[in-house]
Amino acid sequence: MAVAFDAKPTAYNSSDGLNQEAVGATSCTATTGMTAGGSATTIVGMLSFSSWVAAAPTNIAMTWDSASLGSGLTISSTSGSQTSTSSIWSKESPSTGAKTLASSWTTAQDVYMSCITFTGSQRYVSGDASNTQSASIAINTTSDGATVANFAIDGNTPTVSQTKIWAEAPNNPGGGGSYAIGGSSTTTHTFTSSAGSWRSLVGVQLTAKTGTLTNSFTRQFARVRASNY
Repeated sequence: MAVAFDAKPTAYNSSDGLNQEAVGATSCTATTGMTAGGSATTIVGMLSFSSWVAAAPTNIAMTWDSASLGSGLTISSTSGSQTSTSSIWSKESPSTGAKTLASSWTTAQDVYMSCITFTGSQRYVSGDASNTQSASIAINTTSDGATVANFAIDGNTPTVSQTKIWAEAPNNPGGGGSYAIGGSSTTTHTFTSSAGSWRSLVGVQLTAKTGTLTNSFTRQFARVRASNY
C-alpha cells in the first residue's frame, strides 16, 4: 500500500487556517481546526521558531490528543541577536478525528505550528535530513513513500516547490512546510523568500507501511477460515 495524503489543518488561527501562531510564547495549542481521517497512519508535526535573542528553544515537546510525538529533529541558525529554528515531529497510529495539537518549549519565541497526516505510511528515521543557510533540502524517498519538509527564516512568506502545507510570515520572521508523494532516490523541497538570510530546514521520510494486515476484511477472512475447521 502506497503512502497517500490524508489531512492538514483548515481552521487554525492563521489568516488561511493552515497553521497556529503565537508571539513571544513558550507554548502553542490548537484545539480545533484539524481532523485526522479514520485511516490515518502517521501524523507529522512542524514548528518554526524565531527569537530576537541569540537563544534557540530547548526542551521542545509536541502532542496530538495528549499523546507525545517523537522522533524529533531540530536545527537552528543564529547570527547576532537573531535565531531561527525549525523542528519536525511524528507519531504513528495517531488518534483519528478532530483533536488538539499542542507544543511547549523553554525560551520565549515567536512560533508557527502545523501538521499533516498520511495513510499507508510509517516513519523511516534514517531518512531524516537537516540543513542551514540554504533554501533547499533533499530528502531520501521511494516511489511509494512521501517526504515532509519544514522551514524557518528571518524574513517574509516563502513560496514552496512541493505541495504546500503552510507558509506564513505576519510576525516577520516566517516559514513554511511542504510535502511530496513518491519520487525516486531523493526529493528536493525548496523555499524561496525575497528577504531574510538565517535559514533552518528539517525533513522526514515516510515509507509504505509494512506488517500484518489488520483491517476488517482480514479479520472476517480469518473467522470464515476458522469456521471451516
